[in-house]
Amino acid sequence: MYVFVPHKHTQVNQISIDKTFCEYLVINEKLFELRQQLLSDAIKKERISDALREEWLAADATLKRALIKKSAAECQRAYASQEILDFKNPAGR
Repeated sequence: MYVFVPHKHTQVNQISIDKTFCEYLVINEKLFELRQQLLSDAIKKERISDALREEWLAADATLKRALIKKSAAECQRAYASQEILDFKNPAGR
């Protein structure tokens, strides 16, 4: 899973993401929450302001509907041999 960590001078509105970037991943609600926590922790580690962190997390949350899938059947491969990745128990949680 990719988590983009912004640089201190990156503005949230500068980021453009390809709509199909996670189509081969089964991301359920629990995994999305874990992803959000990892992103928050990474931003804090870089000592980016809390205001920008909150703005970034809010912008990232807008992707939730596009990312969450209930099963591998909702995934799409970019090419025939691409594996569908399904993490049924992220981080043992």
